[in-house]
Amino acid sequence: MKIITVVDLELKKMFRKEICILEEYEDMLDSMAIDEKEKLREWIAQGKSVNSNPCMLYNEKGCLMDFISAIRIEEDMSSNTEDYMRITTMDSDALYDDILF
Repeated sequence: MKIITVVDLELKKMFRKEICILEEYEDMLDSMAIDEKEKLREWIAQGKSVNSNPCMLYNEKGCLMDFISAIRIEEDMSSNTEDYMRITTMDSDALYDDILF
């Protein structure tokens, strides 16, 4: 017979809560593709939150992005690397114009 501890009960409670959040999240994102839903469910099955992401991407306010937003950005970055890797060429002397010595 397995003894159920307070920790076990808390984990079950947290898991139920996360499942509810997942269902609400899926309902909110009608535009979620099937593969996105599968990735999201796998993420949740690993004990992670919909409000986090494997890429550790943050939004412009400095907050951790939700899972779907982050994987969409990651996918876009992979497909359109030139949009994210703009390298500007500068005159090497221009780099030192503000240095007084």
